[in-house]
Amino acid sequence: MPRDSVPDHLTQCPLEPVDCVFSWAGCNDKPLRKDVDKHTADTKHMTLLAVACGQLKKENEQIKEEMKKEIEKLKEENEKIKVINAQTVSRLKVINYDSHPILPVTVNKRGDVVHFYTELGGHHMSAAFLEPRLYLAFHVGKFDKLRAFSQPKILFKYDGDQHAQPVQTKSYRKVYNNILTQAVMKLSKRQDDGLTSIHIVNVTSIEITLTSSNEVTVIGYDPFSAAD
Repeated sequence: MPRDSVPDHLTQCPLEPVDCVFSWAGCNDKPLRKDVDKHTADTKHMTLLAVACGQLKKENEQIKEEMKKEIEKLKEENEKIKVINAQTVSRLKVINYDSHPILPVTVNKRGDVVHFYTELGGHHMSAAFLEPRLYLAFHVGKFDKLRAFSQPKILFKYDGDQHAQPVQTKSYRKVYNNILTQAVMKLSKRQDDGLTSIHIVNVTSIEITLTSSNEVTVIGYDPFSAAD
């Protein structure tokens, strides 16, 4: 056979084994090229095709189910993002029209009443230091309608202490805004109306800060701790 005829022979030789046209469906036979038509007509291929089509249908259903789940998941995430965006816009509007700061705040010993929000979207509170006690009160806040209300945890420690101790909150009842102002002016008011108080001595200032979500820590700064 001439050398230049070898390539054509390899692609046309009737005695060359070739893959079955249904190899994709699972037929592993290799009929001779001359017998391809006869082999292809074999009815066993119908069974293979039925199985292959069934598998493809099953895979297609699985893909559709997975896509459906992903679409539902994306819809849920999108709704969550919409809610978060709406809450953020609402809270920013509240902050823009409210003069009370967000923690941290500093309370001095002169009896000034400090109003504040525990965090963005948090609780409206006020504090006043009437030595030796820090008084805390809860008030109606601008964020109350924008979040599910949960009671904040209050802790206290002196600066330099490793661990803060929980404060027993006397009442979470929301009281009128000037209750601590009246407490400063009238001694009797300090024991009334369910005010929460913390006994603090030998401090120059008190800082109230947010240490984690819905957790407020009061820190007393001792004037002698720095010298030690």
